[in-house]
Amino acid sequence: MSEIPWIKWLDLDTEIQPDGSLVVELRRPKPQHVNHDHSINAPVAYGVAEVAGLGAAVLGVLDLLPSTYAVVQTAAIDYRAPAVGGVIASGRVEPTLAATARAAIERGEPAQLTVNTVLSDTSGRHTGNCRFVIALRRHRGT
Repeated sequence: MSEIPWIKWLDLDTEIQPDGSLVVELRRPKPQHVNHDHSINAPVAYGVAEVAGLGAAVLGVLDLLPSTYAVVQTAAIDYRAPAVGGVIASGRVEPTLAATARAAIERGEPAQLTVNTVLSDTSGRHTGNCRFVIALRRHRGT
């Protein structure tokens, strides 16, 4: 994931937790990431959340990605507080839902996964929640 230009620009750290959560951290905000009140700009916070949500959705199908694509179908974000000093997003897909989506993709059928993502700042303060619906589809011709 670290070679994707968007992730490189954001300068994100990613880690898969033992429970299957994907934690994405923006711990070194650039001046372009911060707004006039010194908090993380909302679109940047959304971007970090999207990396966590989409990343969590594809963890169960990584080996299928050469023939499968994943896109955000819908997204909703609920900002609760400004993120100061950075932003951390954690997304997770229940293993049974991931297995069901994987089976559909292997049969050549479309699948979608709902991923709830929690946002906090670097002090641990809860700053928001996101809900992503991720569409998983086979590339045409595969």
